[in-house]
Amino acid sequence: YTATDAAGNSVACRFTVTVLDNQGPRLTCPGDVVTPTDAGVDVGRATWPAVLASDNSGLPVTLSNNLFSKDQLFPVGSTTVIYTGVDAAGNSASCNFMVTVEDVEAPSLSCPASQVVVADADSRFGTAFWAAGSVVAADNVNVASDIVLQSDRLSGDSSFPIGTTVV
Repeated sequence: YTATDAAGNSVACRFTVTVLDNQGPRLTCPGDVVTPTDAGVDVGRATWPAVLASDNSGLPVTLSNNLFSKDQLFPVGSTTVIYTGVDAAGNSASCNFMVTVEDVEAPSLSCPASQVVVADADSRFGTAFWAAGSVVAADNVNVASDIVLQSDRLSGDSSFPIGTTVV
């Protein structure tokens, strides 16, 4: 401002107006990501679109997350990915989404070799034996208790009729 009197004398004064940014940035995280395990392993590779960030100041927003990166391997199950944005004034905001890795791979199964047995004496049935542990199952997610072996026949069964029976 300037003040001037009729004699032409003047004086000026100034003051400042400081506008503080106390509003956090706006973040938009992608939706949840669901991906299968990679073949033969118990992890899956997850990718996602970029997190969008803007600020009322118009200045760039610095983004970081909880140590996850795109195209990273994640374990089976759900993991929360959290992004945090910080603006030039130090205000922050966060958003998050889930990465879920699903086991969609069937287990592998190894069976004993086919065999030929002779019918039991005076019977139309034969008894077949195979070594304990010769039926082996494995899964890409290494939790042996998750695999259930089932069969309608067991080693030592004497109920195999003459002919061919698939076990």
